[in-house]
Amino acid sequence: MRTIITADSSAELLALIPHLAGYVPRESVVAIPFRAGRSLAMLRVDRVAHDVDAFAATTIGTVCRVPDVDAVVLAVYADGELEQSGAREVLDALRIRADACGLFVIDALAIAENGWASYRDERTPSPRSLEEISRLAPAGLVTPAGDQAGGSTLVRAPKERRRRVSEALAETERAADVLRSQTCPGADRAGDLNAQGARILMELTDVATAWETALEFESLDDDILTDERAALLLWCLARPSVRDVALAHWCHGAGAAHQVLEAQLEWEESGDYPAGPLFLAGEGPRPDQARLHQALHLLRGLAALASGRFRGAALASAAWTAWALGWGTHAGVYARAALSVDPGQRLAEIIDELSSRGHLPGWAFTPVEP
Repeated sequence: MRTIITADSSAELLALIPHLAGYVPRESVVAIPFRAGRSLAMLRVDRVAHDVDAFAATTIGTVCRVPDVDAVVLAVYADGELEQSGAREVLDALRIRADACGLFVIDALAIAENGWASYRDERTPSPRSLEEISRLAPAGLVTPAGDQAGGSTLVRAPKERRRRVSEALAETERAADVLRSQTCPGADRAGDLNAQGARILMELTDVATAWETALEFESLDDDILTDERAALLLWCLARPSVRDVALAHWCHGAGAAHQVLEAQLEWEESGDYPAGPLFLAGEGPRPDQARLHQALHLLRGLAALASGRFRGAALASAAWTAWALGWGTHAGVYARAALSVDPGQRLAEIIDELSSRGHLPGWAFTPVEP
């Protein structure tokens, strides 16, 4: 259900933005598109200090992708003092592009360390007190403390736990070899597995259940992410074709995963990928947001348990999941962390590029039903 919140003044709108975003923007431009007087979403992008015209064109171009948008509120968040922030230059460039696109600029705001101002009617307004914004914060709600990067810090599991998962990964490789050998007449290697490997082999034969069960993960101390299951999931994520099926499963469920698997099999057989939306490119229906949130939590947990290319694979998948949620800052953090341990991680390279350019998945512009 959509929650309707009203703002009767510029200061009240600035007081609402952190609650709409879930964080306090820093060195950012925020654009809030409107249709018929109702806000439709909120776009935050990193503010740039060079080529302001190109930046404005890209930002307003993104706003224009929102269906039926007819107006916009613009806000620049800057460090330092308002007068030296360069906010007016950015807002002027944004207003020019908005006017060219037929968008009415409802307000053009700037907020810095020494105050805030509206540039709607004045080119050089005097800073107004930040306390004015604080007084208008929604009653009963605590203003978020962190900025857009908050919550993206990565942790590592204890060394002993990582060692056990590494050993379980070796058993997963052996179990996969056994599973492959069972398709070859006369090749039975089940006796090569220990008890742990046998458990992993059982999960390999029904990996979709393991993917679904893993969404119940809460912390590294619970019973959901056992060493064996963590190893199995990391093994899947380190194989792009299997990883894509897993991501489809976490986005939309088992049916979508089966469709992606069938498409990959057709591509391997014919060399042609079936026509249709590519979910990894952000095409198609909007993923289930609750499932994506839980998948991101799971992937961060898997990354905490892994090292080397397996950690890189988990972080790259976390980067894509954050990007799919529209969290470009988090996506960039995870992508760069993946590349630091696995420089050739292709998915991480792609997401790093997309997030750095502010490119959003197509479903980010799909209207949310009331």
